[in-house]
Order: sequence, then structure tokens, then C-alpha cells
Amino acid sequence: MPRPLALLLAGAALAAAAPSAYARPIIAVQDDRLTTWSAERAPARAALIASTGVRWTRVDVHWPEIAPRRPRAPRDPADPAYRWERLDGVMRALQARGIRVLVSIHRSPRWANGGRSPQYAPNPHHYAAFVAAVGRRYSGRYVADGRRLPRIGHFEIWNEPNIAMFLRPQWTREPARGGRPARWTPASPRLYARMLRLATASLRAVRPDALVIAGALAPTATTRANVSVGVEDFIRGMHPYRPPVRAASQHIYPGAPPGRSRALPSEHGVPRIRALWRSLAGRAVPLYITETGYTSAHTPYRDYRVTRRQQAAYLAPLLRGLAQPGVRMVVWYNLQDHDLWPAGLLDERGRRKPSWAAFRRAVR
Repeated sequence: MPRPLALLLAGAALAAAAPSAYARPIIAVQDDRLTTWSAERAPARAALIASTGVRWTRVDVHWPEIAPRRPRAPRDPADPAYRWERLDGVMRALQARGIRVLVSIHRSPRWANGGRSPQYAPNPHHYAAFVAAVGRRYSGRYVADGRRLPRIGHFEIWNEPNIAMFLRPQWTREPARGGRPARWTPASPRLYARMLRLATASLRAVRPDALVIAGALAPTATTRANVSVGVEDFIRGMHPYRPPVRAASQHIYPGAPPGRSRALPSEHGVPRIRALWRSLAGRAVPLYITETGYTSAHTPYRDYRVTRRQQAAYLAPLLRGLAQPGVRMVVWYNLQDHDLWPAGLLDERGRRKPSWAAFRRAVR
């Protein structure tokens, strides 16, 4: 056999034998302005995302915006109660730039959560019906205004359900009973497990091709009454309810330079996080890091911050550190700074920070 051909075949055999878990993860970026800005501005934002070199992005889908009143046929995206116009514009703008989408579906309308704020856990049947409506609308076959809408294949169930900022109640107070005093116990793992189970069944009934991603857990190891449930406690807390898990996601914001943190939600903790999900799922599942980054200015939600130059210097080592076996995607959050989360590649005025060029190099 000629040597060049032998080498080619040998290389192909090695590539075929290599475990897919070791493939480089997809690098993506999220632009949270797409969640609130008008559909008319979506094409410009999509162009900006594309100019980073990525081919994937994560988009928040806020249920109260799309369903401000209760639909009569909640699984039917054509129900007149739904308001899809802005989200349709976002999805079409991203499709026009060749950007694929992972959606995170969260927040609850008042009619679904007992008249409370959007952080409160909804009736899980209502949530499951809405997830199915999103799946049907963005199946790649649904026609609106005479045009076929894009296909979405990745669906993340809620956002950071282990902290009170995004899901309430985190804890419930059990009354005194049988001589035992009243006590506080974590509630969010149970609430989330039921949402995940019903949403998975509802979505896959209409979209068997959809990938349902569980978790999107906030990067905290702290279990504190009424505030949060740590990553390990949250995943273990779902065990009695055995929700189906086909893929999982985690948010990681290191509180130290790349590779230095030994906290559970860090590069060092990725194998442990995968092991926890494996224990719940009964098999290994792919992990998506759907938020990561370094903030380069003060934010009320984070103590650790870096300079702009440090952000640029740390970016590639962080992405390399997260590119571990089983990790399918890493999403830098976010594209542009705002006062609540200044971890962008652009500053608040849209000017490129040093991390912009570092990110483009990392994507390449």
C-alpha cells in the first residue's frame, strides 16, 4: 500500500476510534440585549454576534413576554394569546447570519404562578405546555406570515433554578410534627424536578428530535435557607424524583485566575459535576457550560472582578480549561457590558474591549 494512503487510512481509523467526548466543544456567545430589544434591532445584533466568529448563541425566552394572558390552547403556538413577534424576528435574524440557537426558557407569568413575580415556580403543567409550543413553533416546519420559521434543536429548562433570584421558593418551612421542631428544608430541587419531567415529556411528544438540557445551575456551592441550594445538594435533592436527564448544563464563573479555583463550579469541578449528573441520570450525559466569563467592573452580584487586560489574558486559558471530556459547548456571557453584568467583549457604548480580539482568536 502506498505510504501516503496508508497514513491517511490510519489517521481516519484513529479519528473514528477516538471517543466523541474528547471533541473540542462549541464556543458560543450570548447577547442578552436580544432578550429585551425590539425585533427591528435584531439584525444588527445578529451581525455583531456573527462578527465574533461563532456559529452558536444562547437566547433567553421569557414566558411572560410571550404569554401575558393565559392561552386557551397552550400547546398550540397559533393561540391568539401568544405574542411571538419579537422572538420570531430574533430567530430569523440569527438564521440569516448562519447562527444556530440554544434557548433557555424561564420566568413565569402571573396567571401561571398564583399572581406573583416571575421568579416564582409556575404550575408545571402550564410550563410544560409552553415549552411544547416553543418547540412546535421553531421546529423548522412551522409557517408564520407566509414564511417558514427557523429550527431550534436545543432547549434548556429554566435558568439557575438553585438560587432565589431565578426560582422561588428555594426553601419551605415544615411544621413541627411528632415532637420534632419546625424546620426549613430545600424545596427547589423538588419543584425543578417536576418541571423538568413534565417539560421533557411535553416537548418530546411534539419534537422527538429536540435535545432537552437540564440544570443551568448557578455557580454556587452554598446551601443557605431561603437563598440558594448548592450545586451538589441541588442535584442530589432531585434523586428521589428521578427526572429524565439527557443533557445537563452548568454556569461557571471562576473566582480566581484560570486553573486556580478549586471550587465545585469551576474548571477543576467539571468532572465532579459530570459525576453528579451521571448518578442522577444513570448514565453519562453531555455537559453544556451555558454561561462563563470574567467581570471587568463592579457588579452587585459578584465579588471577584478583573481588569480589562486580565479579562483578555484569562479568556483563552479559561476556555481551554473548560474544554474537558464530555463538555459539548461553552458560552461566553455576555457580548456587551451593562451595569448588572460587565463581562462583555464590548463595553456599554459598544466599543471593543481587549477581550474581543482574544475571543475571536479562541474561536478560530
